[in-house]
Amino acid sequence: MYVGRLVEFKGIMILVDAFQALAEEYTDAQLLIAGEGPLTDVIKTRGTKANIYNRIKLLGEIPHEPVLERVGEADVLVHSSE
Repeated sequence: MYVGRLVEFKGIMILVDAFQALAEEYTDAQLLIAGEGPLTDVIKTRGTKANIYNRIKLLGEIPHEPVLERVGEADVLVHSSE
């Protein structure tokens, strides 16, 4: 799970690329993305081209409490602050 703005300097595209490699080995893995930003469409396009978009869940900007619930369910949390 990633929580943060979808902007280049936060490294979200590095995460999407890493997930693509991970998804090949772990067929039940999903990437949850909580946040919004200018890279939303880029993430959709890259996921579609890599045939993993159905495993990337773009949650958009969600309130604090629901994010905490999702974080509690995640196996891995990526939260980039810069």
